[in-house]
Amino acid sequence: MNFANKISTFRILSVPFFIASLIYYSPERDFLRLVALGIFLLAAISDALDGYIARKAKQYSKAGLILDPLGDKLVLVSSFICLYFIREFPLGIRFPLWVTIIVISRDTIILMGTVVVYMVKQTMVFSGIDYVMRGFKILYAVDNHRNNH
Repeated sequence: MNFANKISTFRILSVPFFIASLIYYSPERDFLRLVALGIFLLAAISDALDGYIARKAKQYSKAGLILDPLGDKLVLVSSFICLYFIREFPLGIRFPLWVTIIVISRDTIILMGTVVVYMVKQTMVFSGIDYVMRGFKILYAVDNHRNNH
């Protein structure tokens, strides 16, 4: 595993800590808001850093093509979902549901579009789609095997 992939893995592993700091936030534990902000900023910086390192050091890999977008999506979607469910923001600010739905819908539409392009052209447009298709093939094979026995 190259250094850029390790940075992406770090970003993925930081997501549960980010979620926990937002879930356990309360006005009595105001420091958790700063912890969540710090983790989010660290994830954003690591996203830029791993891309820069991968390009400069020519550290391209199939794992990196999966890990980097996965880390981005996990941080982004988890932050929007958590911010929507938190009710104890300072000044009574409430994060709107429609923003969360738009962000999650956007990522879902992009993924579905990638699947459709892959199915039509049978070429890789998005590196992770190959693993998704393999997963569907495995599920189909397991279901077929179970139905035949």
